[in-house]
Amino acid sequence: MSNILITGDFHIKDQDLEECTLILHELIELKNKYHVVKMIITGDTFDRVSPSSQELDCFSKFVKEIDIPIILLSANSHESTSIEESVINHFGILKENITVVKEYIDDNYLFVGHFIVNESKKNYGGSVPKKTLDKYKYVVLGHGHSYELIPRNICQLGSVRYVDFAEVNDKAKKVLLIENYKEENEKCQFIALNSSYAMRDVIIEQKVATARSGEKSEEQKWQDVLNSLSEKTKIRVIFKDFYSYINSINELEQYKSKFVLFQIKKDFAISDIALAGAKSQTINLKDSLLAYLKASKISDEIKSILLEEIK
Repeated sequence: MSNILITGDFHIKDQDLEECTLILHELIELKNKYHVVKMIITGDTFDRVSPSSQELDCFSKFVKEIDIPIILLSANSHESTSIEESVINHFGILKENITVVKEYIDDNYLFVGHFIVNESKKNYGGSVPKKTLDKYKYVVLGHGHSYELIPRNICQLGSVRYVDFAEVNDKAKKVLLIENYKEENEKCQFIALNSSYAMRDVIIEQKVATARSGEKSEEQKWQDVLNSLSEKTKIRVIFKDFYSYINSINELEQYKSKFVLFQIKKDFAISDIALAGAKSQTINLKDSLLAYLKASKISDEIKSILLEEIK
C-alpha cells in the first residue's frame, strides 16, 4: 500500500501558533491512521521570509515527529525570495528524508506546484494556463487559499486554515489523500480538517445580525450571535448602515478580546452619514455631518474618526 498525503499553505504565524500546532498534530494523526508513506507540502509553510524562532520551532517539532519522506516546496512567495534564498532550505539539512524543491514532478503522473491557473474562478494572480498541465493525471496546487477543482485534472487544494476573510465562505479546509498511488485500486480522498479554527462574518444592520459562514445564514440579535460562538472563532463584524454602527460600536468593545481574531468593517458610504443629519437638500455633505454629530450622543473618538473620513 502506497498512500500519499498532500497538504500546505500553513502560513505559520506567531499570533496563530496554537492553531498551527493543532493542525500539524492532526496531520501526524492522519499520517498514522492512513499509513501514509510520503507527505508533500505545497509551499507557504511560513508567512514571511524571516520567520521568528517560535515559528521555526513550531514547524521543526512537526518535522521531528514525521518519520516518512517529506517533499517540501520552497514557494517563491511569502517565505522565499527565490529557491536558492529560502529558509525552507534549512529543513532539507535537518533530516535526510526531507527534499526541498520548487515543484514536484513524478513523470506525467503527478505535478505539485505553488501557483494559480488562469482558469480558476477564484483567481487573484493566475499566471499559468491549465492546458500546459494537461499531460499530468493529477495536478495539485498551493497558493490559492480556497479549495477548487478545475476539470479535468487540476485541484487548487487551498490552505489548511482560514488565513483571510476572502475565505469565509469555504465550507472546510482540506488535505488530499491519494491511496494506493499508481496501483490498480488507486483512489483520491479529500479529508476535511477538524482543528482549523472557524471563520465567520457577522453582518449587523439595524440591530439585527446575519451570521454567515459557508452557505449558512441566520438573522438574530448580533449579541446573541457573538455570545453563541466559540472563542476560537475568527470574527469579522460588518456594519451595513451608519445607525447600526453608532448604536453598537461601543458595545462591541467587550467582544474584541473574546475571539482569536476580531475585525470590524464599515460597509456603508460616507454619504449615508450625511443623509442621516441632513435637514434639506441644499445643505452640503460636511455641514450635514457636523449638524448630525452635534445633535447626537456619540463619543468624541467616533466623532473624530468620522470627521477625518469626510475631509
